[in-house]
Amino acid sequence: MLTAVEAFEETLDEPKADARSVPSGDTGSKTCLDRILTWLRVCKEKHPDCGSTDDVQLPRRLIHISYPEPEGFPNVRLVENRGQHGRYLCLSHCWGSLRPECITTSRTLTRNLSGIPWDSLSALFQEAIQVTSRLGFEYLWIDSICIIQDSEDDWRQEVAHMADVYANAFLTIAATHAKDGSSGLFSTIPSRFQPALVPALREETYFRRTWIHPQEADLVYDSTLAAETPLLTRAWVFQERQLSPRVLYFLSAEVAWQCNGAVQCECTPAALSPQHENQYVVDSTVDWNRLLSVYTSLSLSFQKDKFAAIGGIARTFQGSGRYIAGLWEGNIYENLCWAVEDVTRPRVSPWHAPTWSWASIYDRVIPTHPNCGHARRGPFAFTVRESFVQHVGPDTFGDVVAAHLIVSAHLLPGRLVYDTAMQARGSELKGFFMVEIDGVPSFPLLADCLLHEPGEGHVPSGTEVFLMYHGDDETRNADFGNDELDDSEEYFLSQGSHFMTIIRDAAQPHSAVYKRIGMVIAWSTNGEDDPELPLQASGWKESTFKLI
Repeated sequence: MLTAVEAFEETLDEPKADARSVPSGDTGSKTCLDRILTWLRVCKEKHPDCGSTDDVQLPRRLIHISYPEPEGFPNVRLVENRGQHGRYLCLSHCWGSLRPECITTSRTLTRNLSGIPWDSLSALFQEAIQVTSRLGFEYLWIDSICIIQDSEDDWRQEVAHMADVYANAFLTIAATHAKDGSSGLFSTIPSRFQPALVPALREETYFRRTWIHPQEADLVYDSTLAAETPLLTRAWVFQERQLSPRVLYFLSAEVAWQCNGAVQCECTPAALSPQHENQYVVDSTVDWNRLLSVYTSLSLSFQKDKFAAIGGIARTFQGSGRYIAGLWEGNIYENLCWAVEDVTRPRVSPWHAPTWSWASIYDRVIPTHPNCGHARRGPFAFTVRESFVQHVGPDTFGDVVAAHLIVSAHLLPGRLVYDTAMQARGSELKGFFMVEIDGVPSFPLLADCLLHEPGEGHVPSGTEVFLMYHGDDETRNADFGNDELDDSEEYFLSQGSHFMTIIRDAAQPHSAVYKRIGMVIAWSTNGEDDPELPLQASGWKESTFKLI
């Protein structure tokens, strides 16, 4: 018996694009399905970089789909695999507040293994199952059904294999426009995007309003676009898109396709150059920092998932040395060079990560500069002598219960002062602090979190702080092979000397135990860059301490 793909291929010699590029108008229609099958066929035949996922080891659990009656509802049940091979699809979706009866728990596991009632499935799950079957597949992976939701042990075990689940899937179906399962997967084109025929022209010509596609989305700064594509704002989904060899986006106006070989959509006749986001998954410190700047801008329902939601990428990423609380041991100096773009919240509570890790922060973190960490020099260079991390379980990319660094460095004492004058002037900066050196307000602090508010991470004005020299930015982007970048694409901070700002642990005030609270970027006060300025100050003292 032919699969849907094989049957469709028999009707084609070569795929021919619709010259008018008119969207089908209904993403659940046969016309739309035919286009998807064309993209799928072209990918299989012409994209060697997308790899073959026709015969892979199946995940531990999958949803099996069969049709006992051609016109009836499918039989859907959960199956457990023990090393079997085959092919399957994944669903990427927003949970939202909806919790359908079909989700697998300790109570429903036995039932789901026997059969999942069709009416217990959300509209989104039902339509994803229909797409899976219409494309010629019988297995689908959905997280809330294939992972036992009330079992912490099962969740940790399955999350540890998340990289393989998405990387081995033949295709990931992305419910891009759906805010939860009630919205369904399919959509009809909104009236504002309907193409209009212009009859006066010699050839059939259509005009329509343009829209942004997933690969073009700047969800960090475009709130309107984020509202139209809620799936793409989720941190878990960033990993799913990174790892999947092929992604099929169901949008509110059309479907779009993205793989390592091409980007296609219903409204564009020809394939665009591939822009698949697994461009980040390479062996590069700069790329890891760039990846984090995107990942930390996305939303998590539970902050405890910070490591889990990027763990699959971390496994794939060829970092240097051990992975320690979100940083790479071999690139620890560069990986410590991060700052918070816009401080809006206190430090993450309860504790999930050490203060020197980006995972201890709610807000978006940005790499300060690709050269920061390389330019350690002279007597001010610091050394990480030991790194320690303890995980909840055996997964070294998962949750952390304890972590610290043993650091030897020269420290410059100062004092933290809250700038009430700037607040009185109506500054938009929240919790603006200055670092005083020898009683003189010298440098603004790029705080990691809202230091002045009660709660985790609270640091009162007047607290003694210490500056630790980290590196400088004298080398511009052009020296790092990025000479084509314009000023808008450079890193958050372009010049100056970087100093990690730390304080003694309040619980151990007389010990050599410190916490990070922010970064200082030092410039001279006469308007000219002077990277040596803070290094000329007196009072530097050598110290070895624990950074927690």
